[in-house]
Amino acid sequence: MSVGNEDKKEKRSLISIAKNYLDTDKKKEETEFLASILEVTETPPSPVGRMVLWTIIAFLIVGMVWLFVGEVDEVAVARGKIVPSGSVKTVQSSNKGIIKDILVEEGQAVKKGDVLVVLDTTKTQADVDALKKQVAFYSMTVDRLQAEMNDAPFVVTESELLDPKDISAQKSLYSSRRIKLESDKTRLNAVIAQQQASIASGRATQEKYNALLAVAREKEAKLNELYRSDAVSYFQLLEARQTRVDYQKSSEAMVEEILKAEAQLAEANTQLANVINTYKQETMTQLVEAKRQLDAYKEELRKANQTNEQSTIVATDSGEVDGLSVYTIGGVVAEGQTLMNIVPEGAKMEVEAYVDNKDIGFVRVGQEAEVKVDTFNFQKFGMLNAEVTDISADATEDQRDAEKDKKYRVTLSLENDTSGLDLTPGMNVTSEIKIKKKRIVDFFLDPFRQYMDEALRER
Repeated sequence: MSVGNEDKKEKRSLISIAKNYLDTDKKKEETEFLASILEVTETPPSPVGRMVLWTIIAFLIVGMVWLFVGEVDEVAVARGKIVPSGSVKTVQSSNKGIIKDILVEEGQAVKKGDVLVVLDTTKTQADVDALKKQVAFYSMTVDRLQAEMNDAPFVVTESELLDPKDISAQKSLYSSRRIKLESDKTRLNAVIAQQQASIASGRATQEKYNALLAVAREKEAKLNELYRSDAVSYFQLLEARQTRVDYQKSSEAMVEEILKAEAQLAEANTQLANVINTYKQETMTQLVEAKRQLDAYKEELRKANQTNEQSTIVATDSGEVDGLSVYTIGGVVAEGQTLMNIVPEGAKMEVEAYVDNKDIGFVRVGQEAEVKVDTFNFQKFGMLNAEVTDISADATEDQRDAEKDKKYRVTLSLENDTSGLDLTPGMNVTSEIKIKKKRIVDFFLDPFRQYMDEALRER
């Protein structure tokens, strides 16, 4: 037992000596000269394995926490284009015409009122000239008829728009109508004067007959008294009676003549009034028609002047010519044809994008967005920050979509800093509208949730 204990003590002392030797930062190679048992027992295990294991565990823990805690932006992707913030002014031709001159080119800066395109005015100017002559003619006609209505002289002001033959015809018509009217009035006034004279003469004769009748009656009465006293003969009485009867009949006949003359006078006055009224009525009817024609030709002239003026197409706003579609002098443009657009001067660029129906329910005004411009690689030039400023009230057809699906138009305002990118209208973009935050784990769970929900409901 003592020998065994001594062996153990010796081994322990040897082990202690070996540990002390290793603690003095000896190189690893030096342990190779120890006894095999000591080399195996005392050489520390390599830490690489443990480090790899703990690193994997740490990554798994962090990954799991990140899946449940971490959030990313859920976006609605919308294709669109760059447009000016101010409305682009569309320049159209108001009328059909032939191009006489094109005074601008693509990208040229123009000021409000600058002439852009000139159309040939040969036909429109001819229409204006013809209508001016019609207006002048009917103005002269109205003046003549008003002179007739007011019994005033008809004076024509010479004008290059009036044909001398038309002036002569109007004057002749005025004179002939006035002569006929005056002739009818003179004839009827003569009849009136004659009847008035007849009435006056008849009344004078009637008064004379009435006076003679009174004398004859008195004479007859006296002779009748004398006859009763046999102072005169019966024949003398009959003579006096005959004279009284003659005067009485003559007076009555004169009354009839006076009544007849008065009737003829009234008829003549009526005819005179009818002649004047008919003349006035005919003149008024012609005047109303002439004024109607004059107003119609004035309106046609106004439209023709407007059409003629619209042959010179000018810029309605200052800006830059974009989308010029006409280049040929002598080419024909249709009414309402778009000739070019004017991008307002100094207009800030914004994005006009179209959002699918499935996403529009989550898009709100004020939401942030990131815009990728197709012509600028976003990995090199980055993305533009934007904000939703307007959402259309109804879905419209996206002309750029091959399927022609109806989508909602959304306007996004770009930040002032566009990282030096030269943005021009019409550039295609992809907008990513940040509609909400979403946990990372939900991206993995949502497909399973959908599958489970549909699987439990379908037959």
